Amino acid sequence: TQGPKGPSQITHPHDALVRGIFSLPEYATELLGAVLPTDFTAAVDWTTLRVEKDSFVDEALRSRYSDLVLSAGTEEARTFFYAIVEHQSAVEPRMVFRMLLYMVRLWERVARETPLGKTLPPIVPILIHQSDTGWTAATRFQDIISFDRDAGASLERHTPHFEMRLIDLS
Repeated sequence: TQGPKGPSQITHPHDALVRGIFSLPEYATELLGAVLPTDFTAAVDWTTLRVEKDSFVDEALRSRYSDLVLSAGTEEARTFFYAIVEHQSAVEPRMVFRMLLYMVRLWERVARETPLGKTLPPIVPILIHQSDTGWTAATRFQDIISFDRDAGASLERHTPHFEMRLIDLS
């Protein structure tokens, strides 16, 4: 195609692929249905599934990661699904930390939009990964925190606990 400055190029084809495919409700529903617990998927009203506009990946990292935020309602609340696609050959050892940062940015957005709210919606973090080795790093945040052996049990309750759902395409 021709753009204003000549032929247009897709600078991040992975991003375009993920957004193009999983922005379609039927494919997004299949993806989420494959990685989420069946009791939860049964409670979701998938007709309310929508693609959120925001991206939370830092501009400097967009060549290695793309993200997609979806949301859907249950009888009681709306749930967000935050998917990151990793486009690099090596496993990022602290990816679960990066995921936490992006989840906090999404919660910040929700808090700005609902300043009188008292609660925040759940976010299901999903990592879509492909590499030569397969995923070898932690998927649980608490597994990247280095606790002293003796004090670990008493400090662990002060550490965020969550697990990324992993889709390893390797």
